[in-house]
Amino acid sequence: MSRVATTILVAFALVCSGQAESLCVSGTDCQADDGLVDDDHSSEGLNLLQRVAAQVSSSKVVLAKGKEIDMKPGGPPLAMLCPAVILLILVGSFIVSGCLNRGGSKTESDWQGQCSNVPFQAQQVAISWIFIVASIMLFFDFGSLQAGVAGEDSYFVKLGNWFGVVSCLGWFTGFAILVHWLTRIGATSMGIFAACMKLLASVFFNLQPMTGTAGTAGGAGIWWSNLTGILLFHGGNCLSCVDFRLHTPPGADRNGSWFDHGNLPITGMWVYQIATWFLVYSNLVTCGWGGVPKAAWVETGTWSVMMGQYAGSLLLLLGSLIYGWWCNGFATVAGTPP
Repeated sequence: MSRVATTILVAFALVCSGQAESLCVSGTDCQADDGLVDDDHSSEGLNLLQRVAAQVSSSKVVLAKGKEIDMKPGGPPLAMLCPAVILLILVGSFIVSGCLNRGGSKTESDWQGQCSNVPFQAQQVAISWIFIVASIMLFFDFGSLQAGVAGEDSYFVKLGNWFGVVSCLGWFTGFAILVHWLTRIGATSMGIFAACMKLLASVFFNLQPMTGTAGTAGGAGIWWSNLTGILLFHGGNCLSCVDFRLHTPPGADRNGSWFDHGNLPITGMWVYQIATWFLVYSNLVTCGWGGVPKAAWVETGTWSVMMGQYAGSLLLLLGSLIYGWWCNGFATVAGTPP
């Protein structure tokens, strides 16, 4: 029992460090490569660690029952996602702490008063909540995709295209309302054009899960729609940031904090732009050019792709939360009454 426990702990350490070649627990029917485990000798965890760590040239982890998991060069995804998750927590905590200071507002009523100045506030509340749900569903979509790539055949994997449908319909609905809102408030032509780019992007986003549910490419959907959509989405975010720079939005103060109420839309848009940088990378390098999966530059299961997908979707969620805070969308779905 102690040997099995020690082996499990060593396995966890090796997998998290990305230096495991192969591992087989004594007493199972798995096969060990190159005499990794010698059942004739009772070696403890330290000796096992030394033998396994000395064989790091391969990228194969052999589990019980002879199952194998290929670990891509550069280390397993989980180990590389930890810094990304920590970074998101730190950035999120920093932004949320700034928002909790109410952008200089001393009382709750002061903050609500500033939020009530958001034009057509209820519309912005609706947009924020739609984008929050869309971001969460996108995160689940990526999780389902990665689980499928890893060889799982769970119900969660089979729901992948459904997650995509809910997410993409959310982006389409939210951007349609956003274009309407920008038109109502008399936004700049650049700002409206950027929003239209993102609305068009959501149309391309919907093509992938739509064709995936129809069974195209074995459920993967058409190969070019997601890349086209994310390039338009990212271009729209960049253009929105340029528009904010050239045309300071009402209520914003260039000399103020990123967390001042009037500056929150700018902060949220920059978070969106950072998010789509991650997503552009993930979609670009995994695109199956010409409908050939092997034509992708990087395999979907690699750590960098996973980090890009998870970081991108979580940053979209963070940006949506910032916009929800700006319009006081968490106080009441209908917004703060006048």
